[in-house]
Amino acid sequence: MGEPMPHIRPMVEEDLPTIVKTIGEADAKTSLPKPLHDSLDLRSFLEDRLWIVEISREVVGYILLWRLCEEDRSTKIIAAFNPTITVDGAVTAFKKLLEALFQKRQFQKISFMVHPDHHFFFTVARKLSFFLEGTLRKHLLVNEERYDVALFSQLLNERREEKHAGCCLESLRKQSAFDNVSLIVVRAVLLRLVENDIEVLLLKKSETLPFPGLEEPPGGKIYKHESFSHALKRIVKKETGISITDEVHFLTSFDFSTEKGQRVREYVFRVMPTSLEITIDPKTYESYHWIRLQDLPSTPLHPDLVQVLSTCSPSVSYESQSPAPEHEATLECVHPPTPQLEEALLSGIHLDAYAAKGYSMIEPIGVILRDSSSRIVGGVIADIEYGALFIRRIWIHQDWQRTGWGKRLLTRIEQIAREKGVLFISAHSMDWEDLTLFQQSDYYIESQQTGFANSSRCYFFRKDLNP
Repeated sequence: MGEPMPHIRPMVEEDLPTIVKTIGEADAKTSLPKPLHDSLDLRSFLEDRLWIVEISREVVGYILLWRLCEEDRSTKIIAAFNPTITVDGAVTAFKKLLEALFQKRQFQKISFMVHPDHHFFFTVARKLSFFLEGTLRKHLLVNEERYDVALFSQLLNERREEKHAGCCLESLRKQSAFDNVSLIVVRAVLLRLVENDIEVLLLKKSETLPFPGLEEPPGGKIYKHESFSHALKRIVKKETGISITDEVHFLTSFDFSTEKGQRVREYVFRVMPTSLEITIDPKTYESYHWIRLQDLPSTPLHPDLVQVLSTCSPSVSYESQSPAPEHEATLECVHPPTPQLEEALLSGIHLDAYAAKGYSMIEPIGVILRDSSSRIVGGVIADIEYGALFIRRIWIHQDWQRTGWGKRLLTRIEQIAREKGVLFISAHSMDWEDLTLFQQSDYYIESQQTGFANSSRCYFFRKDLNP
């Protein structure tokens, strides 16, 4: 299942002892010097300014709106995590909070304050496409000692560009100029799904070029006044003959120096091809091949690129297929459905969803309520699919209704959902059933459906698990 999904929620006073203990660990990860975090009166920030980060219902850190200016809708944030959280886990937590601040609360600017020696948070800020404005020398006074502070920022109008590029592309160019980068190179990652393996396209350099025989994804330099999207389209078309769409997703970047000492920054993007009919440019490359992601560590690719590719899903993959010839077929009704039919449908649905969006396989979940004689007196059957948990069936014997066991069933299902990183729970109930079971567990009615026999009505309930 991979690394559990972090969740964020507003901090309440009951969290204080846990978070103080968590961040009090000697090797806790703090964005500013640890003495500052140790000295904060967290209780004074409880009013929707302090956000807890949880993984599998365990508190692993916080993100604090430290200096908030309501007038111009801006804030400076700091963060602290326990040693167990990874960079990717922190990035996911930050993304959820940034989405809430920018979209729901309409913040115009968010700044992230990081001590220059704290490389963990520098990496987090880079992955979030924050722009490094600069370093404030001796800006922070903590226990009569002054510290430098690196200031990253992100603007609301920059995030609006994400619908086209998957990241703030303009901020990438600004950052390169700020860092005195001499040359920007873009590289395109093309993926395909073959059975259950994700494969990436690599091109082998011609013997007449520098680094002959080197295998790499398509790439090249970007012109001064050229957009990232246009550069990727031009380069991929020239080197492979493939056309790509406007949809590009930023993956990572890394720097290197040329023999002449020029600083070069390479930005790597995942792109969406319209086909996979490849015609390589013989002046640049002598051959191409597809390699499975799990085999990438054996290649000479840059370690940063190997690492980011290893986590890719084929959400932008394309597998070209020739039109299927017409076939004669028959329709057969089976009642009830056979296991073979269910297996075929689930397998087909899974492969389609995996190829289109990188979704995991649908995961059935069941919780059984037994009495002291081991008889089944209730239970829940649900499916986890596409980031949600759908309760398909829930039943409790009438002798066990209104005893608290129904709520315990829902609580257990919610616990499983949170452990699996589920975003919301969905359920339905007919009007003659006990609607209060869901309502007392903080579900709300999302919609209702009429037209059933005997004038019955079906209610569809929902419970969101994220802020």
